[in-house]
Amino acid sequence: MGQALREVVLECMKSPMVCPLLIHYSPKARKRPKLDAKLHWSAVTSDHLTKSLAQAQDDS
Repeated sequence: MGQALREVVLECMKSPMVCPLLIHYSPKARKRPKLDAKLHWSAVTSDHLTKSLAQAQDDS
């Protein structure tokens, strides 16, 4: 593992949320259909990443 990747992994591990996934988030609402579509309630889906990137682009 290179130094840059190590720093990213360590930063992800500092999250106060207990989760088995390295990359995760706390959803604003936990609705059953969305929970059933994920491996874990805090998992990040590709759809979430796409929407978040589009929102960041619009905001900048």
